[in-house]
Amino acid sequence: MSMQTDILASRARTDDGQLLDQAGNTIGRCRVRSIYIVPDSSAGSVVFRDGGATGTIVFQYSIPSNPNMNSFSIQFPGDGIRCSTDAYVTFSVGSVTCLSVFYG
Repeated sequence: MSMQTDILASRARTDDGQLLDQAGNTIGRCRVRSIYIVPDSSAGSVVFRDGGATGTIVFQYSIPSNPNMNSFSIQFPGDGIRCSTDAYVTFSVGSVTCLSVFYG
């Protein structure tokens, strides 16, 4: 039997910080189900951590340098990536224009 949950969305508002819900509150414990990335012109990376800026890395993705790169999404299999404490994201300045996170 598969896990059922409501899916919500958050937009990473800065290049370094906890994900916030639409009201500006910390999301807290969640499962990241997918991400949507609009890349910028520089190479870089997107890193998700569980437990703040020094928490355990639960996902890392390298973005190549390509000014003509189109937006893309990544769907995580199964129940997604579990963040037991909270979801914290960092990305390289100049490598991402927009990052949306879908979680449950």
